[in-house]
Amino acid sequence: MKKQELNRGNNGGRQTRKKPAKSCLFCRLRKLKCDRGRPSCGSCSSRHQKSCNYEDNSSAKENQLRAKYRRCSKFEMARRIEELESQIEKHAESEIHRGQNPLYNIRYLSSKHDRHIIYGPTSYRAILANQKDTFAKYREEIWKVLKVSRNTWKREHHYSTLSEISYIETAPSHTDSSSVIESVCKSLPTYEVLRQCLIDFFASHFYHSYQIVHEERVLKDLQDCFIQGPKDHKTGCHEIIALSLDSKKNYYKVGVMTAILCLASHPKKVPEAIEIFHRILTSFISAKVFYIERAQFLFLRYLYINVAGLDGGDQSHCIFIHGLTVDTAIHMGLNEDLRHLFMNENHPIEEITYLERLWLWILFTDVKISLSTGIPMRINDDFVDKVRLENYSSPRDILLYKTTLKLRSIMKQIHARDISPNIPFIIEDLKNFTKKVFKPLYFYLNTSNLDGNEFTELQLWHTTLLMIASLSNLYTLTHQGYNTIMLNSSVLAPLNSLHLCFKVLEGYLKLDNNNVSSDSACFPKKWTHLINALFLVYMNAFRSLIQIYTIFLQSMEDKNLKLFMRKNIFTKNQAICPGDIEGPYDKCISLKIVFKEMVNMFDRIHQENLKPLAEVWQNSYYFSIIISMEKIGRRTFGKAIQYIDEELEAEENASENNLTTIFHNLEDPLLEFPENFIDDILGPSGNFFDANIHGWSSFEEFFP
Repeated sequence: MKKQELNRGNNGGRQTRKKPAKSCLFCRLRKLKCDRGRPSCGSCSSRHQKSCNYEDNSSAKENQLRAKYRRCSKFEMARRIEELESQIEKHAESEIHRGQNPLYNIRYLSSKHDRHIIYGPTSYRAILANQKDTFAKYREEIWKVLKVSRNTWKREHHYSTLSEISYIETAPSHTDSSSVIESVCKSLPTYEVLRQCLIDFFASHFYHSYQIVHEERVLKDLQDCFIQGPKDHKTGCHEIIALSLDSKKNYYKVGVMTAILCLASHPKKVPEAIEIFHRILTSFISAKVFYIERAQFLFLRYLYINVAGLDGGDQSHCIFIHGLTVDTAIHMGLNEDLRHLFMNENHPIEEITYLERLWLWILFTDVKISLSTGIPMRINDDFVDKVRLENYSSPRDILLYKTTLKLRSIMKQIHARDISPNIPFIIEDLKNFTKKVFKPLYFYLNTSNLDGNEFTELQLWHTTLLMIASLSNLYTLTHQGYNTIMLNSSVLAPLNSLHLCFKVLEGYLKLDNNNVSSDSACFPKKWTHLINALFLVYMNAFRSLIQIYTIFLQSMEDKNLKLFMRKNIFTKNQAICPGDIEGPYDKCISLKIVFKEMVNMFDRIHQENLKPLAEVWQNSYYFSIIISMEKIGRRTFGKAIQYIDEELEAEENASENNLTTIFHNLEDPLLEFPENFIDDILGPSGNFFDANIHGWSSFEEFFP
């Protein structure tokens, strides 16, 4: 009532009209009385108008709004208006982002003395470089004047921005020790041996699988960077006595060559001086080290860590070296359009191809480490320009490109905060992807099909299999019910990865058997295929083994899972088809069959025809861990399998009346571990590193 009185007070005591007027428009405007005749009222007819305009002074939409908001307060209306304005503003912003961002192409590449740093739109360097005013026109002249003043101050205060780099040239004070550089020169082979080692490496399959450095550029750097001593009349070779670099001291040119030397000389031990030199190069943090060779050196170090089996089994020892590689590559613009970026620089087009491939391998490594460590990828989509990668990747890199992007999309779904991934769909989609882009898995399991050119495909297959295995395990852990397809994939995917490791090892050793008489000191040249096989084993075998054991443990500890697998077991003695990662659609693969397959794999590597591999086992820390883990698993799960067989036999002999009792007994733990279980399983600790591994007493007899 008070509200009505207030409205009357504001309108001179009259209530505002709320219903629409019915008079024609002419009469309303002139305030004439309208008889509302149609097609023409009396007033309009007297003025010789054929029809009247009865347009409503309020549209139907306005009437609806009046009815809807008749009881809405002014505060509510104001709040609603603000919400709508906010939505309109956000929509406008999204419309802007859908088009070409004018800030995206504001880039500035600072290139001095072969150092390259790229700057983006918020950098003052990029802003100045894109200016067209007077200051921008004369900034080079201004910088020259500023540089004179800067250099004067440096001389007066004995300051150098290269001090971080220069200290490796100086011997420690108050000692008789050599400098780092002097020690490196003493530890290097002769110039001729080093050159031949580099040439042999560039001829190896391992190099051709990556091709991230340009062969001719490295050999030219070898000639320019090393000072040779007098010729040795006995050997005809020259010792390396010093290094020769320009004033900017790009030691990464030397680092690329010594990193290649480490890869080429493996499994021989890296000289301590070279290892120290590599650690120091890795530790440099100033902007004075943004050389192309730095990115290449860091990635070569990553490769060596994996070739030597030093990645920790899950890439954990590669996290920091990969982070440095990513940061270096991004800040040098390797993720950009390199053909446009280096258009005015002294970079031949063939060298740019190697840099594009380096960035592609860095992207794949980012997925690999993310998968292995369970941490989101370092490289986000802002640095992955799909169009440029697709346009500039050579045909041999297309598979690497497609697989990397596919696995990246899966990793993003796994780590999404607010959206739960549809794991069965992802796995099915990934399986369909492998059918489209890869040869069938059983093709690679046939050693007669291997020729050494499939190394990149094998790496991608392994990573894909481990992705399927991990997703399948995650599904079982995070969902209430059990799924036969998920359970089968969680076992068959890592089993095939393990099978692939040993089949490739066997096949590649056969390919190299007629090349063992080579006089080359370069391991990749002498064993041009075997080094690739070892790389695959180091990268994948341990994780595959652990993932299979994980399912074994789950089946022992989870009573419901044990019962589900027991009820849905596939034919007990049905063999597993090579390359099968799915298994039967509605049945569970027998873990007993899986266990026997694993035992056969590891027994096979001790056969006489694979005797040379025993030397690899004995002299590799990583292999010794794999062998030891398999022996522990064989004893542990062998006892479990025996218990399962006895239980199944009891069930088969039981009558139908006793089935209820038997299934009730499944509620008990699968194994009752005795107090001396650990001693019983492990046995003497020394048995695990050398039992069943017999070969030459000296490693050098086989790998001189």
